[in-house]
Amino acid sequence: MKDKKLIYMGIGVLMISAISFRLGVILSVKPVPQLENGKELVAKLEGKDFTADDLYTALKAKGGEYITLTLIDEWITDQEVVVTDAIKASAQSELDTYKLQTEQAGNVWVDTYQNAGFETESDFYDYLVLELRKAEVVKSFLKDTLTASEIEKYYADSISETITAKHILIQPVDTTGKTAAEIAAADAAALKEANEVITKLKAGETWSSLVATYSDDTGTKTNDGLISFVKTDVVSEFYNGAVALSDGKYTTTPVKSQYGYHIIYKVSATAKPTLEAAKSDIEAALVNKMLTADTSLSTKTWVKIRAAYKLEIFEASIKKTYEASI
Repeated sequence: MKDKKLIYMGIGVLMISAISFRLGVILSVKPVPQLENGKELVAKLEGKDFTADDLYTALKAKGGEYITLTLIDEWITDQEVVVTDAIKASAQSELDTYKLQTEQAGNVWVDTYQNAGFETESDFYDYLVLELRKAEVVKSFLKDTLTASEIEKYYADSISETITAKHILIQPVDTTGKTAAEIAAADAAALKEANEVITKLKAGETWSSLVATYSDDTGTKTNDGLISFVKTDVVSEFYNGAVALSDGKYTTTPVKSQYGYHIIYKVSATAKPTLEAAKSDIEAALVNKMLTADTSLSTKTWVKIRAAYKLEIFEASIKKTYEASI
């Protein structure tokens, strides 16, 4: 997850977002007084009245484009994405993470979200829900731009059967700062040990005892080396070594990867899903890949989404600022 520095930078940025998020609350309070000329009175000092027109002028000058686009994007989001249980759960998870890291840093959680512009924790949660829904609008739009050939290529290259296997990993000793000759010697020693494990398997020693004695994969060592994976979960050497095996068989030659040497025992495999069954997962993967490759893509996509809704901006200064930004 995000480190603490980024967490606090993120919460700081939320202060601006909170202003627009709470506009509805501000506008829902009791009616403000009116002056004789019919203008709404926002505040007053001795000798000076501050009207709603004054407020509008200031907001337009200092954040008009942002607030306008926020209102537009929230309305579009309401048309496109409903609040689901999954979105609620994700928002709660994000909130819990913010809260935990805030408290671990020795800061007061209430002060943190209030300094970010949110009156209550519930306000902050609602904001997170909205941001997740807005992200879904972007993903849905990008999904519709995918071509059949892109989906089919990903299916052919990246979708596979699910394999359940066990493995024993033999890693060379740490060779940081070592010479080429020392690195080669460490690799040769690891290969020799991997071959010794295979010899012991052939001689009848149990898989479980050999995993416990030899495997350097601490993540699976205590579970008999068990791992379940698809093609994109593991390095290609490991996948190719496993897929070539019949159920109940193990590799008789160590499989080399960037991690060391593997002895793989294939337990079982399920069939590769059909393209139709895998399509939604493929679309999600391709969209996430697009968003990761271009950090400005979400912003650029919102421009296209607004255009699809036939956005017209009539206020001259806001229109000029918006058109310059795109």
